[in-house]
Amino acid sequence: GTRSIVAVDTKTGTIVARAEIKREPEDFFLTASGEGLIFVDDGLNALKASQRKPATLELFDAATLESRKNAVLPGPIKGIYLDYPGRVYVLNPGVDDSKKKNRAQGEIYVVDRETLDLEASLEVGMAPGQLAWDPDREMFYLLTSPWATRKQAEAQLHLIGAEGIVASIELPRRPLGAQPSQDREHFYVLYEDDVVRVDRDLEQSSKALALKDSPVQLFEHPDNNRFYALHFDSSYVSIVDGATGKTVDRIKSGRTSKRISKMAVTAGANVAMAGLVVASGPSFTVDGTSYYYVPVVNPYGYGSEYQKTFATFSDAAKFLFVYNSSTNDVTVIDTASSEVVEKLPGGEDDLKTVADGRFLCTISSGSVRFFDTGNGFELSGDYGGLDPEIVEIPGKNKAFLSQDLGRPVELIDFDTWGEACLLYT
Repeated sequence: GTRSIVAVDTKTGTIVARAEIKREPEDFFLTASGEGLIFVDDGLNALKASQRKPATLELFDAATLESRKNAVLPGPIKGIYLDYPGRVYVLNPGVDDSKKKNRAQGEIYVVDRETLDLEASLEVGMAPGQLAWDPDREMFYLLTSPWATRKQAEAQLHLIGAEGIVASIELPRRPLGAQPSQDREHFYVLYEDDVVRVDRDLEQSSKALALKDSPVQLFEHPDNNRFYALHFDSSYVSIVDGATGKTVDRIKSGRTSKRISKMAVTAGANVAMAGLVVASGPSFTVDGTSYYYVPVVNPYGYGSEYQKTFATFSDAAKFLFVYNSSTNDVTVIDTASSEVVEKLPGGEDDLKTVADGRFLCTISSGSVRFFDTGNGFELSGDYGGLDPEIVEIPGKNKAFLSQDLGRPVELIDFDTWGEACLLYT
């Protein structure tokens, strides 16, 4: 059918506007006021320099879906990041070339989120990865990795303000990636056999963990000072003592990240690295402290297929849910006993807790399932479809479920599990 965008009233479930679009956008997001919608087209995540085109932003009226403005950025982009003051930060990854004179520095384009005006272009060096927003300081953290030369530092972590780089710290080796801690007080930089902790001021770094296998993601338990490490192409989850930095146990789960491992081998070390992704909000609270979703560590940074989370904590971190790519199921690990207590189907495309941690949602190419985390992981909802996606309505115990091939969007009620409303066909 014809490509279109539809605006739906979330209270009544009725369509308030519809507009045909010529092509599917690379991405889209709301303006800071919520009164506009911005489409991103071209120039996003092209792996080869010859395929990169200048990115285009198009502004639509959110109420009528009428096109208001087009803006062409100076170059291609590999990531889009929104900050609270109403700006959009987008990364130009630069260009790697065998001839040094043809190499181009990476930049950050700062765009007004209401008008699409280009406010600034900040040069940040080779191969900027992804940004992490610090809401307390209204600044970004940026991980960069220069193209392989002996004279350049292997990588740097930068603190980025409105006018450019405020502080930097050099990393002596090219890392696999980096991730903020769940309390957002520091960063963990992941190497092949260890993990380095960097404070949020970028003034000090120290070795935190020693690992036997290459990590792909860390989960820091808020109570027992233990880390759960997921590894490249491994069937085990390592438990590491935070006080000693040593591995104290290994839990057999299933192969967690085989596709990323294959991508790393195929792409090679010169592909731009990306490891910092802003956490999407508190995932659970312990004794009044909010802990955030651990963002995925994505060391090679191209293509949404590889930007995924392979595990998540339940409410209060009582359980760790780990996706296994080899069997397309989720291992449930009791963090108190370090034992596997359950295996649940699905999770290939995503897994996350919903309804304030009451349910675990597993999403695969043909189904969305909800498991009651407080009732023996009983299956509470099962929805079939092609390439499903779910968007939770915060604080409402409801979520939208969309599916491909023109099937209706469903409004799911977590309390009744009934098909509350079909929004459109």
